[in-house]
Amino acid sequence: MIAILLQTFSSLVIVSGYEVNKSFISTYLCENKNKPKLHCNGQCYLMKALKKEAAEQEQKANNSLREKFEINLFEHSVVQNFIDSTYIELTQQRFFLQKETCTVSLSIYQPPQV
Repeated sequence: MIAILLQTFSSLVIVSGYEVNKSFISTYLCENKNKPKLHCNGQCYLMKALKKEAAEQEQKANNSLREKFEINLFEHSVVQNFIDSTYIELTQQRFFLQKETCTVSLSIYQPPQV
């Protein structure tokens, strides 16, 4: 999605640059400046710049797709055998709770007085 937005904004920057510098482009950079009957006004330069940008964006998209394409040629198989032929004899363990004496002071703590 970001690539689409960048592609859209790059075209906008090229067109706005053309509109701002239209007189300079039509005077110095236009391929048809010697043919005033065509009324090109530098649009040939604009189309060439837009085609160049589109080709660069397409090349970047193809390169990013090539970088992301991976082939994993290994197979990782996990086989777990849950059936065991040995039997585990369970023994019952008994726990006894022993009461421990606890000395708890129920009086309210008061800090030493000076």
